[in-house]
Amino acid sequence: MSPSQPQTPLLESKFNPAISAAQLIERSRLDVPDTFLDAKATVAGISAPAGYGKSTILATWQQTLSEHGIRAAWLSLDENDNDPARFMRYLGGALSRALDTESRHWSADLNSDDQRLITLERLAAQLATLDVRVCLFLDDLHVLENKSVLDTVHWLAHYAPEQLQLVLAGRSLAALPLSRLRVRRKLVELGESDLKFTTEEARSFFSSRGISALSDANLHMLMARTEGWPAGLELAGILLESASDPRSLIEDFTGNEQNVMEYLGEVLLEQLDQDTREFLFATAQFRRVNAELAQQVTGLTNAQQRLDELHRGNFFLSRMDGDGRWFRYHQLIRDFLCERGQQENPEQSRETLIRGANHYYAQDLHYEAIQCAMRAQAWDVAGAWLAQHVEDLVLRQGYLQSIMDWMQRLPQEWADRYPKIRINYAFALTFFGRHQETEAQIQQLEALRDRLAQADQPNHKVIDELECAIGGQRSYLYALMDNREGALSESKAWLERWPDAPADQRGGISNVLTFAYKCFGELDTAMAVSNDVMRWVPSKTEGYYVFSWFYCVRCYLLLKRGEFHAARQTAIEALETLERRAGRADWLNSSYLHGVLAMVYYEFGEMPKAEAHLEMGLSEDDNYIQADHHIVRYLTQARFQRWRGDTRQGLAIMQQGRAISERLNLPRPAMSLVAEEITWYARDGQLDKARELAARYHLDVMPEGANLDLREEKSYRTVARCQLQECPEQVANMLNSGIQHCVAKGLPHRQLELMMLQAMALQQAGDVDQAVEVVTQALMVAAPRGYYRVFRDEGEPIAKLLARVKLSDQQQAAAALLKRLLDESSQSSRPRGQDGNTGLVEPLTQRELQILGRLQSDLSNREIAEAIFVSEGTLKWHLHNIYGKLGVRTRSGALATAKDLGLV
Repeated sequence: MSPSQPQTPLLESKFNPAISAAQLIERSRLDVPDTFLDAKATVAGISAPAGYGKSTILATWQQTLSEHGIRAAWLSLDENDNDPARFMRYLGGALSRALDTESRHWSADLNSDDQRLITLERLAAQLATLDVRVCLFLDDLHVLENKSVLDTVHWLAHYAPEQLQLVLAGRSLAALPLSRLRVRRKLVELGESDLKFTTEEARSFFSSRGISALSDANLHMLMARTEGWPAGLELAGILLESASDPRSLIEDFTGNEQNVMEYLGEVLLEQLDQDTREFLFATAQFRRVNAELAQQVTGLTNAQQRLDELHRGNFFLSRMDGDGRWFRYHQLIRDFLCERGQQENPEQSRETLIRGANHYYAQDLHYEAIQCAMRAQAWDVAGAWLAQHVEDLVLRQGYLQSIMDWMQRLPQEWADRYPKIRINYAFALTFFGRHQETEAQIQQLEALRDRLAQADQPNHKVIDELECAIGGQRSYLYALMDNREGALSESKAWLERWPDAPADQRGGISNVLTFAYKCFGELDTAMAVSNDVMRWVPSKTEGYYVFSWFYCVRCYLLLKRGEFHAARQTAIEALETLERRAGRADWLNSSYLHGVLAMVYYEFGEMPKAEAHLEMGLSEDDNYIQADHHIVRYLTQARFQRWRGDTRQGLAIMQQGRAISERLNLPRPAMSLVAEEITWYARDGQLDKARELAARYHLDVMPEGANLDLREEKSYRTVARCQLQECPEQVANMLNSGIQHCVAKGLPHRQLELMMLQAMALQQAGDVDQAVEVVTQALMVAAPRGYYRVFRDEGEPIAKLLARVKLSDQQQAAAALLKRLLDESSQSSRPRGQDGNTGLVEPLTQRELQILGRLQSDLSNREIAEAIFVSEGTLKWHLHNIYGKLGVRTRSGALATAKDLGLV
């Protein structure tokens, strides 16, 4: 869904490195490596435990790279960045600040892998046009756990354009496989042993602190105790500045880093007054702190002065921006202070978090406010705020992963107290395709409704709102599960009961009703509902989710009605409107609309346009599919391969789509794809295969009666195909009822398909004149609707009949279609005109040129597929097309030919 309101502001402090007040010492061995500076290496990985100065090194590198004219983008990561939508917003914010561009394209719905990857693809295209290099610094990478977020970083590290380099820093980089980069010498690495202080560096460090009286013996003892651990040395330096007996201080602590930290922390706290201790305990509760937040949680009016003093005193407090507003504690110190504060006064720590949450809320930082309240386990505050803002955070800003996490923490009683939270949680589950869990949440809502209804004084308003939400969620669930019966009954009942519901809700449920009527073949009723929605949805809906979904459902309805011109116009208008209204495209629904255009242009015989839209309509998330898009995508992709002359690849595509449909228990797309497969086998004379498949799917009996279910509608074509050679007269007669059914239901394209079969049956039976008459009538039906491939796909039998057709001068549209068919049937079924720019039989598409460029690298097919966000199967489909256009059979041959043509 799309934001129609301003989004929560980004925290600017995340876009700057933390800067300590301490004087940095010269550590030339840790300077930016030459291989990274000259871009031979594209990724730098810096990993070490806490306290090894990773962020300091990153800040130094940032300055060095900037001095060499390389733009620097900085993003300090935290646990909240495990929400994919939030991470992408901040990633866009970092890059936009480095490039002085807007980041509005980065805040679309990015929980879907399709949308996230397409957004990265757009980024890749933008970066490839730059004449400057950009280095993206990602600090504290170890906090990332979400697979989608890690996959995004993985793609940036492995497949981003050469203009982008990455510096990754964290306590561990194990979650990010980097071995391929290491093998290809594209990776430079610094680890714990590299970051440890040498004795000479430690001496320089203490001298910079004014601790010059430290003897060699004491220095060596200190190095032995800390093993060169920078944080231990820095903390020791703070204590040694006021120590009367350095040797005694050094001898008193020993052991591992944790023991050193605890000892030094204890000694340090003992030197502070109670007010400063309490100030530290309070402000350390937050990853970032400024004077306003510090004042709110401590009550001190001189909070800015306190922060400045701690910063100047090198108390592990770093400045995060140029004007000194935001600060952060070193993570080790923060962990220590939070734990000690919790031990000394747990209730005070909780109250501090609540005051911080209130401050964030007052600043409209609702996400941060809710997180703070959750940490404090202030369920009353967290529940109330979440209920108030969940629709904005989840539906408009796309933080679906956050609602998933919050619901794991929020006690059930509070989720029941604020039903809106559970309602939006159910939506998030539906969005992720987790239908069983969605059903469980709906049942929870039903149980809550029943309990409220049994109260002594039931709140009928709340109960009614629950009923409304339950019915709405069930309607959506049935539609996404492709359950037409459930979708029809639930959506009709909902619209009758809540005619005055908000526009977004009515629009969404009306789309479900349109979908259900379409699936039942009640096309006029479906169009009436769609037309009614069209009168008010564009002007009254806040976001573009309902708006874009409405357009998709309408396009599928128009396709089924055979109104291909209207489907094309609607899809084009929808894509333009979505971009204009939202400032970016809704990538999931946009891919559906491109799929519609691919099918339309295929039928019109406009193959370059069909191919271009087909590429943009390829969805790779086969664990969550929309049934209509699945049908359109796989049918068009397979037919396109057959048009190219590769029937085997086309069959493989359909079989893959059928297997996915069956795995996800979606019979409608499975039935559509198997019917097409049967058609192909029969066309090619493989009748045994066609009949076996028809029998297996019960598509081998000619239907009777007027009210046909899905299987019976498909059976008209499959039975006719399988019996056409053996009993053509019977087939021709049987098809009359099917053709009449299509006429009655308003299915002209399906009518044409049956008329082609009838014409071929009559031809096979020897009644050529009647066959020609059927084809003539088919031309009259097809011409005003733009149908073309429905004739061409039948091949030679229909071509022979077309050659016998005679039309009058008054039948101009049909005559023009006939002329086009005859002209092209006299040529090869494949286009033969050369593209003037390249000398190719067919020009390469933008996607194919992109893949051709990747072929020059040493990436494997699997890696190229990852780089361009497609499956290996889809990549093979593209490679097959590329090789065919170039007239080669191998990767090396493709590159050689492409170089000769100046394509690479």
